[in-house]
Amino acid sequence: MSKARIKIKFFAVTAIEVGAKEKILTVSKDLNEALKEIEKIINWPLKSNLEKNRICLMLNGRAVKMPIEKRALVDGDVMALIPIMGGG
Repeated sequence: MSKARIKIKFFAVTAIEVGAKEKILTVSKDLNEALKEIEKIINWPLKSNLEKNRICLMLNGRAVKMPIEKRALVDGDVMALIPIMGGG
């Protein structure tokens, strides 16, 4: 299985919960597989938070829609995990 070296940026509460503002990881080029690998590495419920629309997944500055689109990662891609803001 081929791999891609990507940067992941964590914002606001995601950075606090993960314990980092960014990480550089080598993961599967398949986005769905990569998300599973990232979840294990960062020990944080990434897929669950995406499915419940608690965070927005950006890839190279563009939102990735749910369900996760079939997409291949390449070296140098930048992923951002941004919490959805709520009010009340």
